[in-house]
Amino acid sequence: MFSEKYPNLDYWIYSQGWIEMGSDHYSSSLIRILDEGGMYYEDEESTSLDEALEKADRWMATEIEERFGEEPVKRYDD
Repeated sequence: MFSEKYPNLDYWIYSQGWIEMGSDHYSSSLIRILDEGGMYYEDEESTSLDEALEKADRWMATEIEERFGEEPVKRYDD
């Protein structure tokens, strides 16, 4: 289900790094995208986890194309 709704995040998790969800002692963001080099994305503006995941998947679509030169799993046209 996750991979169908957020395929670009799924790509990241299985090939590059990981995501963290929920606030912790260091951040109040709902979602963070990381790899061994550190944090690449953090959403502190979303008011729901669904909104945060949607924004992160859209961001990841651009990142996959620009950073890795690959076609994103799902492309967003807006």
